[in-house]
Amino acid sequence: MEEPSADSSADGSLANIETEGEMPVNGVHLHVRVEGPTDGRPTPPPLFVIHGGPGLDHTYFMPWLDPLAHELKVVYFDQRGCGRSERLADTTAYAMSHTLEDIEALRDSLGADQISLLGFSYGGFVALQYALAHPNRVHKLILSDTAPSMAFVAEAESLQKARTKPAQTLAMKALERRTDLGPDERFREEFRLELPLNFHNGRKQSFIDGIADRIRYGAVMAGYLGRHDLNNYDVRPRLGELKMPVLVMVGDDDIVTPPSQARIMAEGIRAGGNPNVTHRIIAGAGHLSMVDDPNNFNRNILEFLREPAGQR
Repeated sequence: MEEPSADSSADGSLANIETEGEMPVNGVHLHVRVEGPTDGRPTPPPLFVIHGGPGLDHTYFMPWLDPLAHELKVVYFDQRGCGRSERLADTTAYAMSHTLEDIEALRDSLGADQISLLGFSYGGFVALQYALAHPNRVHKLILSDTAPSMAFVAEAESLQKARTKPAQTLAMKALERRTDLGPDERFREEFRLELPLNFHNGRKQSFIDGIADRIRYGAVMAGYLGRHDLNNYDVRPRLGELKMPVLVMVGDDDIVTPPSQARIMAEGIRAGGNPNVTHRIIAGAGHLSMVDDPNNFNRNILEFLREPAGQR
């Protein structure tokens, strides 16, 4: 089967684009893209999509999530220091707390009383902490292929080691010896080599390159978080505080943030007395589950968002 190109919608159609460009938010300029119906029909609260990495940008969600914008407003943004958003001289300004403030300011700037959140991978770390900090602003929370703490790393490293091919190991060692690459360029080449581990099945190199080469990397931002915030990331003790409807999704072959982490999140949220927790495992999908099975990924989200809040 021919793989979808990077510039075509997953279902063959294009979402309506309301606006895309630079937006002043919380003292920084963020690159923001808003998609959705433009015919004036009533829509649910907008869905903010939070990209992972840290240090990637929103482009790797496209075209896979395009069908969501047929029913609701979808807000993508590049986190500070990433993609086409502003790069900052003061690296301490890359602390996750500032990203949480950016989301809150962006919500306010767009005039949304409440928002739903889709946090993918590291973006799930951000989404969880925003929902804990601003519970009254979150209509519904979607956590995809993510984790509630850094405790997943040992399991993930073991799974990845078993799947890594000798050629990948040799290529990574060769990359480590290169001195002609800047931080963002090195990040790009590391990501290119690691990207095959994010899929359930192999992908053509042209497909891998198509994703890796369109991202604008934020190595400085990623490095700061790796040295600071990520060391202390652990919201497991607070999962029971989440009272909004929550959808937890994971690919059954995710070896980056393994399925065990989705179970921990779902069980931890339910333990706090929240009955509105949906746990979905996407069969035959890896970490990039929205790419491996976009139909199931998007269907799960749309069904969850269509369901009246507090129905259970």
